[in-house]
Amino acid sequence: MGVYYKFNGKAGFIDNFANKPHDHHFTTSAWETTLEELESKGIFLGGNIKRVIIWSDGGLKTKETLHYFKGLTAKFPTKINVNYFAPYHGHSEADGHFGLGKQTMRNQAENGPITSVEQVLTAFAGLRETIVQNIGIVENQADVIPLENQIRKWFEFELEGGRCRCRERSHEGEFVDNEIKTKEEKEKEKEVEKEQKEKEKKEKEEQKQKEKEEKKKEKKREQEEKKLEKQRSKKEGKEREGK
Repeated sequence: MGVYYKFNGKAGFIDNFANKPHDHHFTTSAWETTLEELESKGIFLGGNIKRVIIWSDGGLKTKETLHYFKGLTAKFPTKINVNYFAPYHGHSEADGHFGLGKQTMRNQAENGPITSVEQVLTAFAGLRETIVQNIGIVENQADVIPLENQIRKWFEFELEGGRCRCRERSHEGEFVDNEIKTKEEKEKEKEVEKEQKEKEKKEKEEQKQKEKEEKKKEKKREQEEKKLEKQRSKKEGKEREGK
């Protein structure tokens, strides 16, 4: 995964390679090492970076990757906007850089076969303003459920404070909420909802019991008042007879 970054006049390439399938495990691992490299350059997510704008091809467009970015915004006070080029459209500095790296690799191999990872790393390490990393893959264990609104429809995702919104075109139209959660998060949410409903039910039952007891007390007071009134009337009647 190649990253071309720009920040306060600083710019460069961070190229991440691994002799493993380039799935979402690779992508999130590559982002972790990229953020570590940026920190070594004094660029800190949530510190001097308050907003990140990412442009990518469809390779990063997975629910696991978006959940990873959402987690970053929950952890750091940062807004992340992830924009995806339309299929077969869009060309960036990163594309040109990768093309130059492949050409350099072929030239160094004298058009022969590429037989080792070292050939790849050496070719890209020789490019201008480039950091090359042969990364280890950390399994991304997040079991992310499909997005409520299907992922392929949207080309910009805005993530902030653990919340996700999206729109069909970058920088155009209104954002709509689009939930990105793992099965574990969803189950916890359901458990919280269940507990809340049980709490509300208990409170209603307690209120109902309280009202029932109040009615009984009110009825008892009325009965006592009637009894006293009857006694007073009887007493007054005897007094009148005595006169």
